[in-house]
Amino acid sequence: MLVALLAGGCGTGERGGGGAPSAAARAPAGPRTVVTARAEPTAWRRTLSLGGTLEAPERVEVAARVEGAIVGLDAELGDVVRRGSTLARITSEDFAARVAQSEAELAQARLDLERAERLAQGDLATRERLEQARTKLSVAEAQRALAGRQLRDTRVIAPFDGAIAQRLVSPGAFVRVGTPLFVLVATSPLRLAIDVPERLGGVVRESTPVTIELDGVTSETAGEAHVARVAPVVDPETRTFRAQVEVAAPEGSVLRPGTYVRATIDLGAVDDAVSVPRPAVFEVLGRSRVVEVVEGRTRPHDVEIVGEGEGVAIVRGLAPGAIVVARSPGLLAPDVEVRAGDEEDAEGAAAARAPDEAAGARSGS
Repeated sequence: MLVALLAGGCGTGERGGGGAPSAAARAPAGPRTVVTARAEPTAWRRTLSLGGTLEAPERVEVAARVEGAIVGLDAELGDVVRRGSTLARITSEDFAARVAQSEAELAQARLDLERAERLAQGDLATRERLEQARTKLSVAEAQRALAGRQLRDTRVIAPFDGAIAQRLVSPGAFVRVGTPLFVLVATSPLRLAIDVPERLGGVVRESTPVTIELDGVTSETAGEAHVARVAPVVDPETRTFRAQVEVAAPEGSVLRPGTYVRATIDLGAVDDAVSVPRPAVFEVLGRSRVVEVVEGRTRPHDVEIVGEGEGVAIVRGLAPGAIVVARSPGLLAPDVEVRAGDEEDAEGAAAARAPDEAAGARSGS
């Protein structure tokens, strides 16, 4: 019984006429029609574009150095100030009185020392008395210097050129030593920290020019920018190194601390770049690939994307003049026979294959 069944099964396989025809048997003969394009040589400059936030090179809370009441404010939010200019004034009457007192004590100490020196010359004063007079003079000089500094500190001044980011005190307020009065920031040059891939270590160096972009405003109008410093180490986790860009922001510039900008670095010309339609490039396991047509058959070809233009991809690794499949190349297997056609031809050929491919899928299931 088992032998008969096996024989019957073999006979059915040999005839093959009772079942549905295979998809291969129904598939239309001849090459597939595809839309192709030629890889055109392209002059292209490679760039690196990174985003970041502009930072002030200096930011400090200007604090009171003496205590007293605020009797005048000479700076407000947004004011541009110069180093040494007055920001606020603290009541100075008490400190002026201390200066006058210390000057009187200093004058008396000088007279006492002169008297002691004359007496010492006539052996009428001991050496101990002479040393006491000298010490008294030194103390009086120190007290006069301290009183003078405190009087000067009643005028709060800017420690560097910059702009007032915050005013933290009001007129009439009593402040103590260390009370913050203003937040002052330096506004030029601004700094921008960017993380550069380690493979570009030989290209991105100090003095490398940088273009800064902000909503259509470039550094050509906002100020010049360049790489000022480069970190000597690479981050082992991100495989990048830190570079610091200095951005000139002249008075009136739209660039200011806290602004988010995009920095673009020119990495030089790409000598072997070609352009192909953007749909001609697809991704396979993280690699960029095109399907080249060589002697009428498909040949997958890995490429490197170095840029993009309007509707095109700029790639390396493909010879100028190469013919590539420009539409849905990822659907083609390697070594498939194809012929070039336009969009209408390709769509018609695909429509003609669709019923047979669908029937093949049903019979296979």
